[in-house]
Amino acid sequence: MLRLSQAISKVATLAGQSDVATDYSNRAAALKSRFQADIWNTTLTHFIDRHQSTTKCVKYYQPIRGRELVGLVPWMFNMPDDSTQYAASWRHLLNTSELAGPYGMRTNEPSYQYYMRQYRYEGSNPECQWNGPVWPYQTTQVLLGMANLLNNYKQQSIVSKADYMNFLRQYTKLHYRVNQNNVLNLQEDYYPDKAGEIVGLSRSHHYFHSGYVDLIMNGLVGIRPRADDVIEVNPLIPDGSSLSYFRVENVPYHGHLVAVQWDANGSRYGQGAGLRIEVDGKVVASSATLGRL
Repeated sequence: MLRLSQAISKVATLAGQSDVATDYSNRAAALKSRFQADIWNTTLTHFIDRHQSTTKCVKYYQPIRGRELVGLVPWMFNMPDDSTQYAASWRHLLNTSELAGPYGMRTNEPSYQYYMRQYRYEGSNPECQWNGPVWPYQTTQVLLGMANLLNNYKQQSIVSKADYMNFLRQYTKLHYRVNQNNVLNLQEDYYPDKAGEIVGLSRSHHYFHSGYVDLIMNGLVGIRPRADDVIEVNPLIPDGSSLSYFRVENVPYHGHLVAVQWDANGSRYGQGAGLRIEVDGKVVASSATLGRL
């Protein structure tokens, strides 16, 4: 609803309807304020869900007991304020005893009472659950949020480009089935503490999400979509990375075709070393080093 209200406000501005633009801008601000006041948990330093109804075990609107990976999804929408208070939430993703599993991002921390306890089955096959397993879909959401954090938030010093690349590499490895000749076949969910998928159901094969492409184009390569007529490129590749070259081309953007190329020493493409941006086949910007252009 926040992004919808913001979008309506911007469209209304373009249409010259200032009263509508102001109305929906105020709605977005109110939603954001309420979200941060009610969902942020100062004890856990994380955005925490609340129970939607009263049962014999919980009361309505009572906070859940622990951290979940979903608490990092708000950054996918640039929703939290740019503050060190909220940025502290990302420490939990870097902590191997919390959300950082050796084989992927845990959806729930090991300290949770029912962490990785299997209780749903389809026949004898384990069903999907959200009590710890790695979910590619939510991994995509969190990495989109991390890319926003690195690009749009100035008050954080917790997450680095190296972290983004490490998590992206970890996620990419999930796309290859370990015991089946490493064929490309992303599954529905995975063990966070050992290699291999959990769900072996017929619907679970080829669970690829198109958002993974955004992690490459908008994150790794760094094409940052904007509403104005500026091309902004900020590759999330750390200095000294083993990724010494890449090129993406024919990317439709604002009525033009864009190409972004990185060649660390110039030997791959024979067009000189460094980062370059092309629009409709013409070089419009370049840099000897990786960084924002």
